[in-house]
Amino acid sequence: MIRRDYILRMVEEFVRAVARIQELKKKQSWGEARSEIEKELKQLFGGSIKEIEKLSETEILGKLIASDSAFIVKEKATILATLLKESGDVAIGNGDVEKGRALHLKGFNLLLGLLNRGDIYDVPEYSPSVETFLQALGDDPLPLDTLAKLMQYFERTGNFARAEDVLFEIAEAGDFQAELRRFGVSFYERLLARTDEQLQSGGLPREEVESGLEEFKNRIVG
Repeated sequence: MIRRDYILRMVEEFVRAVARIQELKKKQSWGEARSEIEKELKQLFGGSIKEIEKLSETEILGKLIASDSAFIVKEKATILATLLKESGDVAIGNGDVEKGRALHLKGFNLLLGLLNRGDIYDVPEYSPSVETFLQALGDDPLPLDTLAKLMQYFERTGNFARAEDVLFEIAEAGDFQAELRRFGVSFYERLLARTDEQLQSGGLPREEVESGLEEFKNRIVG
């Protein structure tokens, strides 16, 4: 009960902070918004945005796991992904599009890493969703490791048609035929082990899975 109360209090305080940040963004008060973000980062993680920028998503999770009890790591990591999204928005508002995209991408990778671990769960209302991050990142190509995480997320959540779309994005971007062929064929084999109802619900009926597998094999020679 004490742990639950602590989490609820932390989340409630953070939700109020996000509301303040978003209000400052609406006013285009970028400096004040950044200060608010830095304050939250210092309070929750003991670091600044510059320090977090230097860490990989794996290193961020490692630091959280090392410094906090397991029950709170997911909540803090979700909060951090939210702050990275807000930081990216502020950087873009200040005219630094490259930095903004890098922050968005780091937050997106962190969120995908969380969503692909353990049981499937919905992100809380205060956190940007996968779709929100995709919209923020726009049409620029995503790195291969991000695409792989995104494909895993779509497969885990039963959105098989979108997982297949991401697979073909990876195929277009990658130059590792043998590994890619095994990766893709394994994906289709997992789908073929699903029921017809599951495949239909995931937007990829069995006949489309079978034809997709053949198309993939013909495209990727390895």
